[in-house]
Amino acid sequence: MNKEEIKKLLQKLGLDTVGIAPIGPYEELRKILQDKAAKNLITGMEEADIEKRINPKLIMEDAKSIIVCAFPYYISEQYQSNISRYCYGQDYHLVIKNKLNNICEEITYQRIRTVITGKRQDGSEYSEGTPANLKYYHTDFVPKNEEYLADSLLNHVTEMIQLEHGVRIDDDSYIMIMSDDEADELEKKWSEYTDIKAIYVSQDVLLTASQEALFGS
Repeated sequence: MNKEEIKKLLQKLGLDTVGIAPIGPYEELRKILQDKAAKNLITGMEEADIEKRINPKLIMEDAKSIIVCAFPYYISEQYQSNISRYCYGQDYHLVIKNKLNNICEEITYQRIRTVITGKRQDGSEYSEGTPANLKYYHTDFVPKNEEYLADSLLNHVTEMIQLEHGVRIDDDSYIMIMSDDEADELEKKWSEYTDIKAIYVSQDVLLTASQEALFGS
């Protein structure tokens, strides 16, 4: 995928301002960053080592170029507000993270899959392939002002468990219990499960003594 194809893809994802930059080092930034430090304009959230900020190779030694995206945050004027404009909307950490996840799904994931399978996205042959396992997880954004926030988060608990433990909830080897009824159902059909590796139980579920003994075995 060349840089023009990357730009078109990112524009399709809603990123209108995109550029592809060389890997550096960016010596022109050195004096700017040094001046900011001398004037005590450092927030404390930046990387303290200036060399790492001007030379991406010190962090990503195999990188060949940098994808640069601009994320506009202006929404409207709030004349009675005393907070920065970028705080008016949704948390920009989440907004940007979701955009970057889309980039990974469309570019990085596809490239890794091509290496593993030996076939490009269009079906053409690339190589004999490389034996490997690849799992890609993508979770949805849940706004903090959601009316039923707890319920919305529960809808994504499967994704969060899978991300944290590197497993896939399949209701066979890996099972999730979210209610007392589900615990009762699993106990009733326990003999049908022959390859259970892990059971994830919600804190709201109250297991009976027999269930604790059975599931713990």
